[in-house]
Amino acid sequence: MISSLVQWNIPRSFLITSCMIVVCGLFPAPELYAQAQATVATVSVEGKLLGRRVAAGQAGTFIIHVANGRPDDVPREIKADGLTIHFQGDDMQGRILNGVQQVDHYYYYTVVGNDAGSFTIPAITVKIRGTDYATQPVELAIYQPSDDDLSLNASKPYFLKLGLLQTDVYEHQMIPVEISVYSRGRGTLREVSQPKLGDSEFVIKPFPRAQTTETMDIDGFEYTRAKIASSAFALRSGEHKLGPVEIDSRIEQSTSSRSRGLRAFFSTTEAVTMASNVIAVNVKPLPKEGQPAEFADTVGRFEISAIASPTDVKVGDPISVDVVINGVGNFDNVPVPTFQSGDAKLWRTYEARRNQDPTQTSDGVTSGRVTFTQIVIPQGQVTELPSFTMSYFDPQSASYQTLRSDPIPLTVAVDTPAPSLAGSTALNNAGAAGASYSTSGKPTATLTDILTIKTRKPSWTKQATELSERWYFWIPQILPAAVVLLLVGGAATRFARKRIGARRTEEQQASFLSLRKSLNSAPVLASRAAFYQQVQRCLDAWRRENAEAETRLPMAIASRVTELEQHIHGLFYSGAAGDRSSPPTGSEIEQAGGTLDQISANLR
Repeated sequence: MISSLVQWNIPRSFLITSCMIVVCGLFPAPELYAQAQATVATVSVEGKLLGRRVAAGQAGTFIIHVANGRPDDVPREIKADGLTIHFQGDDMQGRILNGVQQVDHYYYYTVVGNDAGSFTIPAITVKIRGTDYATQPVELAIYQPSDDDLSLNASKPYFLKLGLLQTDVYEHQMIPVEISVYSRGRGTLREVSQPKLGDSEFVIKPFPRAQTTETMDIDGFEYTRAKIASSAFALRSGEHKLGPVEIDSRIEQSTSSRSRGLRAFFSTTEAVTMASNVIAVNVKPLPKEGQPAEFADTVGRFEISAIASPTDVKVGDPISVDVVINGVGNFDNVPVPTFQSGDAKLWRTYEARRNQDPTQTSDGVTSGRVTFTQIVIPQGQVTELPSFTMSYFDPQSASYQTLRSDPIPLTVAVDTPAPSLAGSTALNNAGAAGASYSTSGKPTATLTDILTIKTRKPSWTKQATELSERWYFWIPQILPAAVVLLLVGGAATRFARKRIGARRTEEQQASFLSLRKSLNSAPVLASRAAFYQQVQRCLDAWRRENAEAETRLPMAIASRVTELEQHIHGLFYSGAAGDRSSPPTGSEIEQAGGTLDQISANLR
């Protein structure tokens, strides 16, 4: 046969090409074969959970598994009552089952529920090659975990936990807050950002930049833990929830042991966002019975002491007094101790200056310290410096207490004026004059020095008049100066009119009601200075819009307005106003807002 082919002069290359075509037709490529088989494989869509029990505030995982098909699109967010479900990423895997190649697509979602109970993830419909496929509904149980049960999270590569020392507290009671970031493996936490917490009924103290890191064992797994500690207190009573807290972090990803080359010597990091659990807190109101008149929402357990210097003075001399408050509690609400002067005529007092070291504040467990420095001046002969008092609420005994410093003995002498020196000085001068000087006549000068002898007759000439003294010199000087002054004055007048018009327009736009609504915004509440500046703008707008409203105010409201403005003036113009950069306290927000609300109600 071959000889006949050769006899027909068929090229050898043609024979080889023909054989290859026949072989490829009988045995197609594996990839083409798998694709052909996959087109006839059954398409299926399934929704499933990695664990049907998830702790409240923690993130679970929901997966949409698509076999033998690729969806045209999948939802980025799944609506489910009581749950928050967001798309996180996808993956594809290939496999051969009974000689048939199958391709699986996985779509991952995070599921978060804040309230305990049973919830349902509804059926999800996806379109594959023009046909709709739907998953089955999936049941999910959200439970409230124990604060100490870390083993429930041991299956996760990383997680975030929020902890409180107490969940049954009073208003304004300071409680420690601890945030712990866990990452599986030793030294896998690379960066931990500042915690982010949404609006709540709690005032959270700033979280420190410094963090403590340690390695610990959780249910047989080694984890790296970063701990961030702060403190918080509630402004109002009721059932409140603290959390969830969010933290951005970078987690080190371990490389595979089968890696080769340079990849085995390097590790990669992944940026992740973690959400903590939610803690329910029962906040009890402060009792009204037995509440002292000078009580300022100060909750904790405190002690008071006073030191005066000097103690041996004269009437009218200043005495510096340091009043020290030590204890455990909410130092943000510790007021200036009250000076029990008794007879106001015996003492002149000045506003106290608050000295608070940020490292010596209390978190509700550790002790803190604050010092108030005040100048007092005795106006008469007194034997002791009176006491300073402060009231607070003790959450352990659920009762109000009043502190009183010990009186300080003083020695105050009457300041006797020194004898007048005017008479004695005149007398001494008169005696000295009588003894040393004679009034017989005016003494004459005796010239004993060498003098120059002038032999020439002087020739006197009239001094020439300076050009600048002639009247016609100033005419060309005055005219340009007058033109420049007119131009500058006109430009300055136009600029001033524009500024005044813009200021009036701004004042007209900023009404009392709009300024009152903006009083609760985050920038205004960032510091006491910004808060009270906004309060003063509210008062100015009220007077501008209602010229006669102030005269019609009831006596009680007018008194509160006067006290509020005195407090504002003391904050900005007194040298002992305290820290203006710290956020306003709860009592300051409530007092200022209540006064403005009373003014607003009186306008109707």
